[in-house]
Amino acid sequence: MSWVNLLPWRAQRDRRRLRRECWLLAVLVLLEVFFALTITEKRAENLRHEKTVALWHRANQQATELQTRTAARIQYKQSLTLRLSARQQKQKQLSRWYDFLRNLPDAMPDELWLSELSKTLDTLVLMGFCREPRDVDAFRQRLQTLSLFRRVGTQSLRRDDNGRIKFSLLAVLPDKPPVDD
Repeated sequence: MSWVNLLPWRAQRDRRRLRRECWLLAVLVLLEVFFALTITEKRAENLRHEKTVALWHRANQQATELQTRTAARIQYKQSLTLRLSARQQKQKQLSRWYDFLRNLPDAMPDELWLSELSKTLDTLVLMGFCREPRDVDAFRQRLQTLSLFRRVGTQSLRRDDNGRIKFSLLAVLPDKPPVDD
């Protein structure tokens, strides 16, 4: 004989339990999907963040390199500017000496002759001879008017056995010439 369950409450109880377990399973599956999506999204966000940080580090490194190169180029430019300035000063000084030597015969009296010129770093000695002391004085005064010298003075003045006056003029330069690199 077979037993037949004629009581509907057991079948209803089993269906309710099955429904409850299905709902619980569905909620658990949804929670798992939700957490999986959240974790995947966080991983993607972390990956984007890591890429952004790496890009920022590369950009920062490039900016540092550019700053270093810029500083080196600025320093090089400053050294070139200093060298150019020194060369321009030297060129100006050479131009002044050229003008002086070109115009020296015009500054000399007719009866005055130069026998020697010697230059040091800050002086120029002009030696020569003439017939009259006033020629030496006139020459010294003409040299004094030139902007090339700060001061021109008579270093020595004497008459030799032939009656000629031997003289030595000391011209002091205003500053030391620039040193070329």
